[in-house]
Amino acid sequence: MSATIGVVCVNSPDERPGNKHHWKFGSRPLLELIVRRLTDCQRLDRVFVVAGREFEGGRLADSVPPDVSVHLSDCADVLGRLLSVSEATGAAGLVKIDAEHPFIDPILVDRLVTTAQSYPQCDYIGFCFRDGRPVVRSPLGTFAEWFRVDALRVADQGILEFEEREDATRLFCSRPERFRLRFLPVPAALEADKVRLAVDDHESWEHAQTIYDWLGPEGLNWHTIADVLSG
Repeated sequence: MSATIGVVCVNSPDERPGNKHHWKFGSRPLLELIVRRLTDCQRLDRVFVVAGREFEGGRLADSVPPDVSVHLSDCADVLGRLLSVSEATGAAGLVKIDAEHPFIDPILVDRLVTTAQSYPQCDYIGFCFRDGRPVVRSPLGTFAEWFRVDALRVADQGILEFEEREDATRLFCSRPERFRLRFLPVPAALEADKVRLAVDDHESWEHAQTIYDWLGPEGLNWHTIADVLSG
């Protein structure tokens, strides 16, 4: 079976001020919590944290568990960095999440990988709302997306605009005539617009911290979160 890796993308500190990956959830850095959620997945062969060379010699490794590798890439955009880690590992498939999603659900990640195995012709697999919007473009923050590495290579050869190379979701989802896309429905309990779990500013971090403190590390699954937020 072809290898599938999990990749946590850490943005440049110049692009995302505040070094959010060092924010704490309980006693654990945000990045460590996210990585551990991925290592709980049953269908991923390995997990990597991917960042640019600007993190070299910095404190990034301090927030990453010792059994997870940090891959520093010379590439200036997300697409290039995803390909860089794929080439270094020989992976055929890749699950991507951003370092702002502490409530990523391992069960939903594994569902992406099993779907990819059932539909090997797909280039991209993600989750979407009932109206067709890709969920990773929303503040929900509990979902990942899967990419076929060969499709990333095709995109790398033809996509030159930095904005699209930096936004892999937009790059693939805006070209259904070029890439074979498949979307899985978001569980109905998470359709509500009030659900916001992505940590993209200090206010959302405080909200996520409250949920984490309330549920504890054992309650971080989408069923429990949906029950709490709808109650």
